[in-house]
Amino acid sequence: MRPNSPINLVDKINRPLFMAYGGLDRNVLPEQGLQLARALDRANKKYEWMFKGDEAHGYFSVENRVEFYSKMEAFLREHLGPNKPGSR
Repeated sequence: MRPNSPINLVDKINRPLFMAYGGLDRNVLPEQGLQLARALDRANKKYEWMFKGDEAHGYFSVENRVEFYSKMEAFLREHLGPNKPGSR
């Protein structure tokens, strides 16, 4: 798994990332997200970060879901909209 882990492939990432984490997540630990964010920073790669300390793997409160989907939609619109690199 290590050779395919995003943290070991940061140099190959050529599009901005949207990363969302929950502080109570036991599947993907928040520290793993922080490690990836630090690696992206060192490589000068673009990303957006969303963290909710009271959520686990997936956002379950309505307020957090609305925020998550709103931010994700804006991110996708910005990076995949018409006339953007990589759009069809």
